[in-house]
Amino acid sequence: MTEAGGTWMAADTDSILVVANKSREVAGAIKREEDYVALKEGSLSEREFVPIPALSLDTVRQISKRFTDLNPYKFGGTILKIEDVNYQNDDPEKPLRTVYGYAISAKRYCLFMYENGEVKIVDAKGHGLGFLRPPVENPPGWDKKWPFWIEQAWLYVLHNEFHHSQT
Repeated sequence: MTEAGGTWMAADTDSILVVANKSREVAGAIKREEDYVALKEGSLSEREFVPIPALSLDTVRQISKRFTDLNPYKFGGTILKIEDVNYQNDDPEKPLRTVYGYAISAKRYCLFMYENGEVKIVDAKGHGLGFLRPPVENPPGWDKKWPFWIEQAWLYVLHNEFHHSQT
């Protein structure tokens, strides 16, 4: 990824969340008032605010296809799969869609979209959080792959982050 000029949001032993879009760049962090103090005292670097390099969607597809010949499994295709969540309606036969991400670590991140001005979580990970006992039970009819409370926690984090970045 880096040799192609890009970067990633998070990585694990069997996955990588590649930063990709049409413009080849993603905005860096937005400076808040308290950041100027941290910059002045040296506890924060200007690097936090520079744009993040992104790969084109076509480049990501090309890199993924390069892994087809390395596939030792019976299923065909590449072992570096572009996950269904990246496609409209989670359907790999449809075009790619814009999915945003917010990561804390490799297995603690969420992917989201905007629908009608609202944040919609499309994938959420909270590895190790609440594994002994979740703080709340899933409501009746909850059909997502992640627990209800994980989604609520990510919505809180995103709301808090976006609220602070606009002030």
